[in-house]
Amino acid sequence: MLPDRILTNAYFVTDGGGPTRAVAVSGNRIKAIGGDLQAVREAVASSAKIIDLEGGFAFPGFADSHVHAVNYGRSRMGVPCWPSDVRSVTDIVDRVKAAHRLLEPGKWIKGRGYNPTRLVEGRAPTATELDLDGGRSVVLDSFDFHRRVANHAALEAAGIGPNTPDPPDGEIVRDRHGVPTGELLDGARSLMDKVIPPWSDQEDERAIDLATDYFLSQGFAYVTNAAPLTMSRPGEEVKAFLRMSERGALRLRFTSMIRAELLDAAGELGLRPGVGDDSFRIGGAKMFVDGAFGPRTALLAEPYEDSSSCGSMHLDRGRLEARVGQGSALGWQMCIHAIGDEAVRIVAATLSANPSDGGSRNHRIEHCCLTSAETIAAMSRVGIIPVPQLAFLRFRSADFLDALGEHRVGDLYPLRSWIDAGLKPIHSSDTPVIPDASPLKAVATAVGRVDTDGKVWGRHQAITFEEALAMMTIWPAEADGQARDRGRIAPGYLADFTVFPQDPRLMPPEELAETAASMTLVGGQVAWSDSKAART
Repeated sequence: MLPDRILTNAYFVTDGGGPTRAVAVSGNRIKAIGGDLQAVREAVASSAKIIDLEGGFAFPGFADSHVHAVNYGRSRMGVPCWPSDVRSVTDIVDRVKAAHRLLEPGKWIKGRGYNPTRLVEGRAPTATELDLDGGRSVVLDSFDFHRRVANHAALEAAGIGPNTPDPPDGEIVRDRHGVPTGELLDGARSLMDKVIPPWSDQEDERAIDLATDYFLSQGFAYVTNAAPLTMSRPGEEVKAFLRMSERGALRLRFTSMIRAELLDAAGELGLRPGVGDDSFRIGGAKMFVDGAFGPRTALLAEPYEDSSSCGSMHLDRGRLEARVGQGSALGWQMCIHAIGDEAVRIVAATLSANPSDGGSRNHRIEHCCLTSAETIAAMSRVGIIPVPQLAFLRFRSADFLDALGEHRVGDLYPLRSWIDAGLKPIHSSDTPVIPDASPLKAVATAVGRVDTDGKVWGRHQAITFEEALAMMTIWPAEADGQARDRGRIAPGYLADFTVFPQDPRLMPPEELAETAASMTLVGGQVAWSDSKAART
């Protein structure tokens, strides 16, 4: 049993009333709040430990509602190919060769993070460039999960050759002779899954620990793990979280989606919607309806700016409706990846017709990048939750400009229109797809609509700081069916806090973007601090 604690020397941001400078904690929940230490001392044992928050400004613990936590950790355990690590295909090949020299024979080389548009060659490595002496297999995943490149040994192991047909939801990239180049787009990535050696239980748990360190350092107390595009073992990520939760080894609070394909076997796997405790819960069921703007596979109502294509659906309407109907009838919150405006329209209509049966959580549209006024109205009628990533507007607007044109980039993530229609969008970063999950960078983008080059996109869609704060606190708590447990600083709520050295409410967007958390508390304990002396 944790000893009682009193958190003091901070400005706690509460819903109202007088200033709160101290919080008493019993177990992992808030017992009392007050204007100073003396005002809360009687609420807990006289032996309560005093924790000094160093004069910071404490908010309810922030939530990042769509990340790929296990993949973040795995990407730090293989060959890193992120734009911060490599500048060219040559750099990637050199890193692969260096790993080859250190690995025992027979082991696959796995890597993550390459972005063709950020490499000087403007393309991915080829299978030939990744071929190694001794026939070792190599597979590298792109930064955004929508591309994968393999060498010839890996392609051969998967049975992928000139006569292999493209799957309906992806593409095997081929040269002018019809020979696979090694790159696999969207659903074609899964053609490799059956032969890539799975990560071990210990590796998955190490990956979660690495992700935990990162998110705590950013100021997040809650993280929702979005189901992966591909799986080496059914339910592998959820099982890793469950193992760690049962041992009390999770240091921040996780929710994890499952792949909707697991709904048929959910009972056998012991997976039920919302089951769990304060450290880990089963979330919604994830589906993918379209692709992404980068490979021009997100489904648009009008063609891409640089193409006659409108993108594509990754599954037909009948399969979409059947799976959503199945999940809804079982009480699952459906969480559907839809990026293009046409994909979002179709998904909104399908979810509207299939509310969750007996569930307390409304359905979600993950990414939800472009939405027409008609689609917003349809979403509002049933409370569908948009899950945007403002970091894409901040860091990738130049990439999107080529694909969408200036007008549609300005229309991305229409927060003002959503909120005015009664919707409650929730913050997410899609880490590790983007390079920086800083919550206040996202807030700065929400209130200023400005990218890293200082260009403003869709100023009319800007929102207030208070609304951006709700996207990270009370609204995600409501979306997860936990509005009585988290998202506020009040007696009875979980004692989770995100602390900043100055008051961000008073900052202009450019200053917000440069302000980092100084402390993260989970259950009334300092889980991370930029000052070693503050850790408990």
